[in-house]
Amino acid sequence: MVYIGTYDGNLYAMDARTGAKRWRGHTENLIAGTATVANGVVYVGSTDNHVYGFDAQNGTLLWKAELGGPVQFSQPVVVNGHVFVSADKLYAFGLP
Repeated sequence: MVYIGTYDGNLYAMDARTGAKRWRGHTENLIAGTATVANGVVYVGSTDNHVYGFDAQNGTLLWKAELGGPVQFSQPVVVNGHVFVSADKLYAFGLP
């Protein structure tokens, strides 16, 4: 799978071999950064001041956290059960 965030506020999962769209996850504003995949979840930030976690297989929204500013040109990083993302400052969230 290839995960592509777009300026229309959607995260698309595309089959890497065929290019076929598998699913689409929606945020409330554009996605200007890169997604991260860890433990079956795709994490992506949006300029709507949130970071999202979508199920990597079917696109179901699993997790969403509010930030103090927009995520622009930043990629979430997952380390030791925490997701780190930069917006107006660095945020760290423990994952369930």
